[in-house]
Amino acid sequence: MRSIVAGQAAAGPDLEAGLRSALICLKARESTETSAFLDIEPVTLAVNEEPAPS
Repeated sequence: MRSIVAGQAAAGPDLEAGLRSALICLKARESTETSAFLDIEPVTLAVNEEPAPS
């Protein structure tokens, strides 16, 4: 079995990617409930205060 800790396997998606994914899912649900197009704001972590790349 390969280990991420030992550097033998690639790490999975980062926190910003997870937050972006969750936001997209929530906006998709809201969009279907309201029949409206919604903007998706950039995801920003308080650690670096920079928007995540889209």
